[in-house]
Amino acid sequence: VFRPRGTARASQGFQIAAREKNKITLEDLVVEAGVDTYYLAIVDENMNEFRLLAAGHGTPPPEVPWDWRGNDGEPPEPEKNYFAYLYLKDNVGQVLAVKSDPVKINVTRQEKRQELIIVNFTFGGTFPQSPYLEGRFERIASDFIEKAVQRKQIFKVVVGGHTDIIGSPAVNQRLSLERAKREERNLRQMLIALLKLKGNKELDMWLAEHNVSIEVKGYGSSRPYKVRIWDRGYFRDVLIGNNNYPEGRFVNRRVTLEYEIVRRHRRR
Repeated sequence: VFRPRGTARASQGFQIAAREKNKITLEDLVVEAGVDTYYLAIVDENMNEFRLLAAGHGTPPPEVPWDWRGNDGEPPEPEKNYFAYLYLKDNVGQVLAVKSDPVKINVTRQEKRQELIIVNFTFGGTFPQSPYLEGRFERIASDFIEKAVQRKQIFKVVVGGHTDIIGSPAVNQRLSLERAKREERNLRQMLIALLKLKGNKELDMWLAEHNVSIEVKGYGSSRPYKVRIWDRGYFRDVLIGNNNYPEGRFVNRRVTLEYEIVRRHRRR
């Protein structure tokens, strides 16, 4: 069975508060013989370069800004320590290598977004292309519950229906909403069964207690299926659901489960 790689670690929308702007200052740096070469960088705990700040011949600049990003534009990982590292060689061959105290990363708000295709549909229909796809619901619902029971977070879920471009926009809008409503009912029934609840009323209470919201949306053909990949320090979208081809139209006839998890962190 072919199992492609599911996820890779990357961040989007990384923001630094104005008060957290950073600069690296070289204080009391005196080299009597004169500086031949220097190298200034942010490194991790294993001395791997995270961000090259400055390098060259002659005296280094007294102050260098750092925007908290790595060489590829990626943000630092909150669980890691980072250091400012200076390597300097003077004109007679003597070497100075110094490392700063650890730079702590303080995360105040963290969001995680995930999108799953629940089912694909035959043309114009509201029933799955394959009956086996519905069997994924138990695993999806179990994963849903696992995410929902984590405390100190807000869990937003959107069940989104989609179509290809065949047909009128009004018909596709209605069809996509019908598909989403059908799969939302299936999801709720599976959650009720796994949680051993008596019905939708008890499920609504359970969702409210765990800061979980479920919304149903029909997008029609407005969102052909794309995947977002991390490429050389930037995100870019790759169109999979190209409506010019039968395979693209097939993948566009789908219902997705969109997760948004928001965690707020106390300032340390």
